[in-house]
Amino acid sequence: MKLPSRSSLAARLLQIAGLGLAYFVVAKLTLLLAIPPAYESAVWPAAGIALAGSLLFGLGVWPGILVGSVLFSISTTLDGTPWTANLNSMPLPIVIAPAATLQALAGAYLIKRLGGFPNLLDRTQNIFKMMVLGGPVSCVVGATIGVTGLLLVDAIPSSTYLLNWWTWWQRDTIGVLLLIPLAQVWGMELHQTRRRTRLFAALAVCLAVVLTVVVFLNIRTGEWKRAQLEFERRTDHLAQALMTALGSYSDILYSIEGLFRASQYVDRSEFAKFVERSLFRYPGIQALEWIPRVPEGQRSLYEANARRDGFADFQLKELNPQGQLIAVLPRKEYFPVYYVEPFVGNENALGFDLASNAARLDAINRARNSGRPVASSRIRLVQEVGRQFGMLIFLPIYAGDFSPDSAQARREHLEGFALGAFRIGDMVNAAIKPFESEGIEYTLYDETTPDGEQLLFTNRSQVRENNRLTPDGDRTESSTELHAEAVFTFAERRWAIQFTPTTRYFEDHKPPETRAVLIGGFLFSSLLGTFILVLAGRTATIERVVVERTAELSDANTELAKEISERQQTAAALKESEKRQRAILDSTVDGVITINEQGIVQSFNPAAERIFGYPAAEVIGHNINMLQPEPYRSRHDEYIRNYLHTGKAQIIGIGREVVGLHKDGTTFPMDLAVSEVHLRQRRLFTGIIRDITERIQAEADLMAAKEQAESASRAKSEFLASMSHEIRTPMNAIIGMAELLGETPLESEQRQYVRIFQSAGENLLSLINDILDISKLEAGHFELEKIDFDLREIIERTCEILALRAHKKGLELACRIIAGTPVNLVGDPLRLHQILVNLAGNAIKFTESGEVVIEVKAAADAETDGAGQLEFSVKDTGIGIPPDKTESIFEQFTQVDASTTRRYGGTGLGLNISRRIVDAMQGRIWVESELDRGSTFYFTAKFDLQVEPQKRVPSPPIELNELRALVIDDNATNRLLLREMLAGWGMVVTEAEDGLAGLGALQQAAAAASPFDLVLLDCRMPGMDGFDVADHIRQDDSYRGMTVMMLTSDNRAGDITKASEHGISGYLVKPIKRNDLKNMIYVSMAKTGPAPKSPGDGPALPAADGRSLHILLVDDSEDNRLLIASYLKKSSHTIDIAENGAIALQKFTAGTYDLVLMDMQMPVMDGYTATREIRKWEKETGVVETPVVALTAYALKDDTRKSLAAGCNAHLTKPIKKAKLLEALAEFGRNLSIADPAV
Repeated sequence: MKLPSRSSLAARLLQIAGLGLAYFVVAKLTLLLAIPPAYESAVWPAAGIALAGSLLFGLGVWPGILVGSVLFSISTTLDGTPWTANLNSMPLPIVIAPAATLQALAGAYLIKRLGGFPNLLDRTQNIFKMMVLGGPVSCVVGATIGVTGLLLVDAIPSSTYLLNWWTWWQRDTIGVLLLIPLAQVWGMELHQTRRRTRLFAALAVCLAVVLTVVVFLNIRTGEWKRAQLEFERRTDHLAQALMTALGSYSDILYSIEGLFRASQYVDRSEFAKFVERSLFRYPGIQALEWIPRVPEGQRSLYEANARRDGFADFQLKELNPQGQLIAVLPRKEYFPVYYVEPFVGNENALGFDLASNAARLDAINRARNSGRPVASSRIRLVQEVGRQFGMLIFLPIYAGDFSPDSAQARREHLEGFALGAFRIGDMVNAAIKPFESEGIEYTLYDETTPDGEQLLFTNRSQVRENNRLTPDGDRTESSTELHAEAVFTFAERRWAIQFTPTTRYFEDHKPPETRAVLIGGFLFSSLLGTFILVLAGRTATIERVVVERTAELSDANTELAKEISERQQTAAALKESEKRQRAILDSTVDGVITINEQGIVQSFNPAAERIFGYPAAEVIGHNINMLQPEPYRSRHDEYIRNYLHTGKAQIIGIGREVVGLHKDGTTFPMDLAVSEVHLRQRRLFTGIIRDITERIQAEADLMAAKEQAESASRAKSEFLASMSHEIRTPMNAIIGMAELLGETPLESEQRQYVRIFQSAGENLLSLINDILDISKLEAGHFELEKIDFDLREIIERTCEILALRAHKKGLELACRIIAGTPVNLVGDPLRLHQILVNLAGNAIKFTESGEVVIEVKAAADAETDGAGQLEFSVKDTGIGIPPDKTESIFEQFTQVDASTTRRYGGTGLGLNISRRIVDAMQGRIWVESELDRGSTFYFTAKFDLQVEPQKRVPSPPIELNELRALVIDDNATNRLLLREMLAGWGMVVTEAEDGLAGLGALQQAAAAASPFDLVLLDCRMPGMDGFDVADHIRQDDSYRGMTVMMLTSDNRAGDITKASEHGISGYLVKPIKRNDLKNMIYVSMAKTGPAPKSPGDGPALPAADGRSLHILLVDDSEDNRLLIASYLKKSSHTIDIAENGAIALQKFTAGTYDLVLMDMQMPVMDGYTATREIRKWEKETGVVETPVVALTAYALKDDTRKSLAAGCNAHLTKPIKKAKLLEALAEFGRNLSIADPAV
């Protein structure tokens, strides 16, 4: 047997120790992700560490897993953390450690045996086999062994076996799936995967995990804060109930005081009858008593009168040190219990001198001297048979019908006390029990008394023994972070009530979102790792193919180099020959040939010899037509004769392209320029010839290159269309389903998550659109629309979209159209809106405080011939841009610097796209900025002006002209915008910069007998806010009938309710839209202002006219079919479904439909073919054409033309919004109703 070497043994021990340490550390860190109140972990990455170690280092490292698990279990048990307090998480090393170890060994064995490790990643199914075997399959081992062991040692009840098994298996599976991809990548040899692939895989998964943890911690913190607020709300309600109940007990004593003041004498029966109802209504009352002041000289008289009333044994009593009642010792004055109700149960209290007890006497003296009810400290009531604390409340009653105003007078005129003996526990329970106090423990303290005597009552089990109060219980701090306390004054004593939640409360209010976020995030990280494995496998396969192809290309290149070398040698020899010839003969590169009037060649230079292949001797003396092919040869002599006789040149002096004949019989293209020369009375013609074979070839090559470029452009367009379809099709389902989910009943937090889900989808779609826009711009497919639109709608819709983002950051968002700016334009409103959203969105992103203002005006150089040049600006008070970056930020993927991207995010595409769109609109874009002070982005754009027809303007319900309005807002920009809007409607506007200035303006107007008709208030202002100003207006009768409207930057439901309570007629959220403001003024002033006009004064709006449609939906995507069917579920339309064009054609020809919704890209038969076949069938059968609406994910205008050319009537681009679809259906329904009035 061969023993291992020391080095290999040391390496093995290091691996074991490292794995054990890694398991221990990861397990401890996982506890930071525990979810309260049970503090259990939803994921367990340590299981993945164990399996990864077994895969990378072999099965022999199992002792490391065992030791790491044991150490973690022991350390957690000793920690005493809340996690260990949960029964489901009590670690038992003898059970948990073997289960974790066997699970890792089983997973490693299955993967190596059946899945292969390291996996070559050449087949996707092998990757998923490895993930399934290592995750869901192997984790059955640990969950089964571990939970069964816990059951056998009575650590868990049998009723929770399946729940604990599922929890164990789930968290281990997620942890294993997270680590398997990293183990696979790092387990491959360097020749199988590149080092950067390892680094990329590790960074990608770690980044996903870190993001998951950050989001989880934020959500957990937020949920904890909401729990604290909810708990404080509940307990504040309970505290208020207690204080209200205590006030009722004081009122009983005041009623007894009224009885004694209203009567000359109150006997026992009258007293008993008076308090009978109070005793029945208030369970906390032990007794209600009359305590007369008895001087020493009148003691016997009071005792005699009581005996005459039927109490034969009556005498004044006190308690001796042994707690026994004895006759009272003589003193200056006594305060005995003279009347007591109910008598039954309080017999021992009759005759008891309250002055004999120090606590009672202290309360008596303080009540007598103050003239107010005074409570004693906690006491043990004489009547009390249990151990609950009691207290006495003394209300002094003075002689006469007045209350003495000095302590001396009060002592002299005191007749006695109305006394209430109360059981504190019964009082508190009666006040709190009727309300929602389940799961809440509360303790009442008296802070007026010394330590050790402050506890009055508690329902906390820790402070009770067999449901009886511990007498010496004292105030304690809450043992949980979630608690609340209320302090109040009652009967001259300072009381405090402390609330703490129980385990039941936590269970009833346990949020499920944190677990979902953590599990979902780690599952996403696992899927990311799996994707990287698949990508790495495909990359490795491609690299192998590249190596093979490279070798083949290398051989081909060697042959090509050899051939090129030979050609270069030939060319060099020819070049040298030409050089010698040029040195001897003519240096011209063009052929020069001279002929006479008969066409006989007179000279033939070397270049001509080279061009035609003839030596000069073979050509000179012969007719030039020997160098011309037919038909030029037979026509040449006639050309010369015609010229000599007529002088009309057809060739002479005119350059033209002809064909030459080489000596070898081949033809070639050449340029020919002929000139006439007179020499010694001889007429000669010189022709300059240039062989243009290479030029023609170059032109042919250029044409081929052009065709190739056009082919590439078409391929790029097809790729864009395909990518648009493949991305937008699932996005259609994602965004649509989010919209449908938002319409269902949801809790507020769930609705928040749906909004985030929908917002994330919209953001992703925006990014996709940006990328497609860039691609279309670069591919030359970008075109602008030319349609009518209203500039005000575009500006207001931009502000409406961005308002929420601005308000979340506490920013003022304002939009202003300068007076005189044309608003009825012709152009592309969608692209204009895109520019404004890009610029204003950036302004909000890079601004932490202040305002963002969108402004538009007519440009200084605006034209008047049916077109207008507008200048837009977006101004912010954000971080600003350095001067050297004001040009570069308009380039693709460019921001101010890398830190900007890290802090604010973004792709750097928005400004580049905006610049290109502005260029297409015949404008320009620029920025003016000051670092740390803000930026202003400007752009100009050219639009056509609409030829506006005369429109009948309906009469408004209220005439606004000459009405006086007061605008109170601390933001100057908002005041400016409101002044322009109101003044534009003919109103007289006054401004005030804060609440005090506004009240001053109101008072001045009232004094001048010209009060304001309308007041517009900003909600949030420094000093005096809008609600305070509204209160002053409501409380002053001189402002009666004035209309008050509230404008705010925050849409809080509480503010809306508060506005109604303060007499505010209308409420609008900024940014204020022109029409919304006018409508709200009409509505608000109709409540308080001039009477609205009768309905007959204005034109009635037309009723919506449509019809229910029978629709054929054709789409191969089940998700899209389900989405559109869900959109139409609550409508009156009916729907029939076809999965592809072939099925759709069968159904269409067999049935009757009002409308067809046709997806354009489908298997079997696509939408274009199906539409053409439908139109063909309609034409052949003579039926009326049925409208066909194209539903496609393509985003290019060419695709719209293509669908319309196929026979579609309209085009809807995915993702399709519900409102957009229903609007289109309604339009078709109205058209059908008009076409068929009988319907």
